[in-house]
Amino acid sequence: MARILVIDDERDFQRLVMDMLEVEGYEVTGSPDGSAGLRLLETHPFDLVITDIIMPNLDGLEVIEKIKSKYPQIKVIAISGGGGMKIDDCLKLAASVGANAVLPKPIERKEFVALVHEVLSERG
Repeated sequence: MARILVIDDERDFQRLVMDMLEVEGYEVTGSPDGSAGLRLLETHPFDLVITDIIMPNLDGLEVIEKIKSKYPQIKVIAISGGGGMKIDDCLKLAASVGANAVLPKPIERKEFVALVHEVLSERG
């Protein structure tokens, strides 16, 4: 089964996402911010990264750019509540820097799980 890294500074949301994915049989690791997430990518293989956009230390847009530059084979789903930006604008920015898919918070379990399956099944 696929290995997934979940990067989100909101601990409760991160745990919720991880629980949803673990029930589906995925091997899931969490990271509290973008910097720590990128360090994990250096030492652990992942098939998919799910990242929040608005985070301290290193925001999700920078995380996506670095992943797509250094690990182009890793798929990325960006999730955001928008922070100080409109959610749509935030997610459009994420797609423009290389996110394979975007999803607004709050997430709905069925839609989220279907999106994860879809992104992981994409080729290239």
